[in-house]
Amino acid sequence: MRPGMAHRSTPVVTELTAPFWRATEQGRIELQYCALCNRFIFPPFPECLGCDSSRPEWREVAASGSINTISVVESDILPGLEELIPLQVALVALDGVPGVLIPSNVLGAGARSGDRVRATFEYAGTVALPLFALDATAVEQ
Repeated sequence: MRPGMAHRSTPVVTELTAPFWRATEQGRIELQYCALCNRFIFPPFPECLGCDSSRPEWREVAASGSINTISVVESDILPGLEELIPLQVALVALDGVPGVLIPSNVLGAGARSGDRVRATFEYAGTVALPLFALDATAVEQ
């Protein structure tokens, strides 16, 4: 994990989101999963969005995937984020997690929709944020 950068916002950790953030601190990604209707849930909810079950569990998922959509911010219109420009904001489809898109940043330059990525973790305050980097070696699943 890379040391934190002062310019990234620290997410608020709640009882509901704590398992996600505990996993990122260990360099892993865990998402809620409903075994009753066989679906992943993100962002976390108290109940399954498909069947209303109140018993979603947490499962580790792949830390690799592909960029579904990406937008590049090229002007420093947001105070405090100047060091991140150009900022690549993406929705990432993780391998083996149908129907879920994870919003994140893509590190490096020149990322495009469809590119393969792998998670890397960077601290913002006390929370490890899952960011993504281009990964030519990732195998699509």
